[in-house]
Amino acid sequence: MKQHTPPKSILSFKQRMEVYNFVKEVGHVDPDGYWKYNDAYSDKSIAAHFGFTEQNVASVRKGHLGNLNPQTGSPFIKKVYDLEARVQRLEELLDAYTFPKEVHK
Repeated sequence: MKQHTPPKSILSFKQRMEVYNFVKEVGHVDPDGYWKYNDAYSDKSIAAHFGFTEQNVASVRKGHLGNLNPQTGSPFIKKVYDLEARVQRLEELLDAYTFPKEVHK
């Protein structure tokens, strides 16, 4: 019976280069300067392909190719940025609203 081998937490130089070369082939830099995977690829899917951890792949990608766009890299992160934009807009509206200088009684 084949024994399950847990994902490696530390990659050798050779493994890092294999991941780097693969990641480089399945993505590109977007117009905003962020790394963008082609459809069907992600840190998670590449980690599964190699049998490494998602953190292994993310570390190689960040170190050599850059960060994912926070607007498109993760649905959760996109929601956070959308909420931040909404709060910023509300703050701008509140700043634009001026209260009367004198309150008449």
